[in-house]
Amino acid sequence: MGPDFFSQSMLRVISTESLLRLTAVVIVEDTSEMQCEAMLQPTLPALPLSADQLEAILFAQPFHAMPVQQDVFQSFGSSPVKQMFVVDDGSAVTLARIISTQLTFRLLLGGEPDTAYNVNSSLITPLFHLDNLANNSCQGFLPVRDKGDPDSTMTLLSGKSASLRPDGIIRSTDGRRLLMKWEEKADVLADAVEDLKVKTAQWSKLYYGQLPYLLTFAAAKTHIQFYIIERGNVAQPKAVGPKILLETMSGRAKALLAAVNLHRILRTVENYLPQEVLPVDKLQVSCNPQGYIRELVFRSDLRVHKVIKGWSNFQAAWFTDISLLAKVYKATRESAGIVHAIEGPVVHKSDPRSTRRKRSLSVSNDADDHYSVVMQPVGLRGADAIPEDEAQLARAAHGFLHGLEALHKANFVHRDLRWANVACTTERAYFLLDLETCHWADQTPQIHLHIWEGLLQDSKYTKASDICLLGRMLCGLHAMQQPLTPDGMAFKHLISQPVGQALTAAQLLSHCWIACQGLDCRVAGAQPNEHHVG
Repeated sequence: MGPDFFSQSMLRVISTESLLRLTAVVIVEDTSEMQCEAMLQPTLPALPLSADQLEAILFAQPFHAMPVQQDVFQSFGSSPVKQMFVVDDGSAVTLARIISTQLTFRLLLGGEPDTAYNVNSSLITPLFHLDNLANNSCQGFLPVRDKGDPDSTMTLLSGKSASLRPDGIIRSTDGRRLLMKWEEKADVLADAVEDLKVKTAQWSKLYYGQLPYLLTFAAAKTHIQFYIIERGNVAQPKAVGPKILLETMSGRAKALLAAVNLHRILRTVENYLPQEVLPVDKLQVSCNPQGYIRELVFRSDLRVHKVIKGWSNFQAAWFTDISLLAKVYKATRESAGIVHAIEGPVVHKSDPRSTRRKRSLSVSNDADDHYSVVMQPVGLRGADAIPEDEAQLARAAHGFLHGLEALHKANFVHRDLRWANVACTTERAYFLLDLETCHWADQTPQIHLHIWEGLLQDSKYTKASDICLLGRMLCGLHAMQQPLTPDGMAFKHLISQPVGQALTAAQLLSHCWIACQGLDCRVAGAQPNEHHVG
């Protein structure tokens, strides 16, 4: 054997060892998901009772050190926060990148948009990435920012013309439930705190369910301060822990801990919010093929703002006009069982030349062709308002009959009684909505709805037509198909009569199943001047 043999053998050994080393690097599994899951544990059994207890959880360190990239770990130097971290050995590449980015992002020191950038980088984006990474614990949290669209017709203003739209919120994955919100300012933290008070406005179980408090924070420039807004004390936010200073490494680390533990806290917040809560401050949009769009937002001052874009198309579809609707709202403003207008209704008409230019469009996008009305009270709608037993059925009929009585006294009819067009409080006090479909009674309609089949009298829609439509609405419910008391059966029989034999709303209110107390009745929802409900 010559030296070449040993050289070649040695090369083969070296190559084999190098290959093994390379293979070992390649097959290192990224367990970021598993390690992230561990960071977000344990699940809280309940929300802490006080701000001090919440602070202990919000800034609690995970059981295991958090992985970071090597250069970031070295940058800690002798900082005490170093003990919270460990250099990633290749087993948590994704998680280490998320954490390292949070710890090293460059602060911006300009106006309010820079504050928003700092908040996103230090708190919201890490929370969002951690939620996505933790497969089993993923909640699908939806961070939403106020876009500040100056062209929006859906203005959110308090009675003092202050904006009611939060700078940022986090909703549940269904988009309905508000879990947390925050406010930002360019320089003064106290101004952001003041906005927290104003933009919470009123507390209602319709918005916040059984929450004992709403977790919030205020931010200005490089500072973040957490608060809780307690049920029944919205004017006095309570601080949770000291202010976070993002210009320091310890402040960055504290914000990271908050992002980790916010996930645990917000998971628990969801348990206090049943499905039947209103999506406060969320714009809801529904398009109609006849060329108009309905926009609805439940404001934080417990009022609801409705906008109908493409008003000219709506007006043509329903053969209505603004003067008629103004009379409807005015005639029923002192009545129970029917929603009340606080501002409006008003119509912003489009320029005829603009209308001609847009005639080919299915829906007008002209911001000046819209109808607007602000109403109170707010209530649960649709499926959330459907009665589940006989007692709730009686309360629903009671509330709706009060609303119809008010309309019929003023010689109006509703014409579109459906569960989508009514609401109730959490105490099951019912009232009518969507008065935009109302019209004068005893008119021959220029349109025809399938729900009117068999309800017209001499081709006219009458007050009796409304009563029969209400009967169909109630009798079609599962609860009405169940065994009822004798009084309940008698009422069901009466409200199921043909249109020519229908009783009036006033007569049905006097039935023993309803047992209305007249002027002293408080069963119906939307009592005159009712504001803070549920």
